[in-house]
Amino acid sequence: MTNFQNIDKVRSRGVELAYEGTDVVLHGLDLIANATNSATVGNYFYRIPLWRANVAATWRATEKLAGTVAARYSGRQYNTLTNTDTKPNTYGGTSTYFVVDTKLTYKPTKRTELGVGIDNLFDRRYYVFHPYAGRTFYVEGRIGI
Repeated sequence: MTNFQNIDKVRSRGVELAYEGTDVVLHGLDLIANATNSATVGNYFYRIPLWRANVAATWRATEKLAGTVAARYSGRQYNTLTNTDTKPNTYGGTSTYFVVDTKLTYKPTKRTELGVGIDNLFDRRYYVFHPYAGRTFYVEGRIGI
């Protein structure tokens, strides 16, 4: 059975922190990060975790070669307004997750770029109603005009 329900008001309060730096700690290392803390009065609003954070570091080893490592974290989320979800790590549920991605980028010329990467490096199984992709390898190319 499907149930539609009107909601009078939703108020979310929280704090978001963000940082972006170039040449952090050592020459050629870039760093970005953010984190949020969001909650609703009484219950958590569905699909908004209490904590969510992303951080990515790119090291530019040379003008042509760079490596990136990124991490994503999401705390407990709910798929219902009543927060009565009982099976978060299954199809239809919403998981807590921590995922790491990597990428190596090479620029043979000023107008071309080649990249190889791995998303979900440790092949973590997690869900936000549907299952997210497992370990994924990719290759990309870019030509500027």
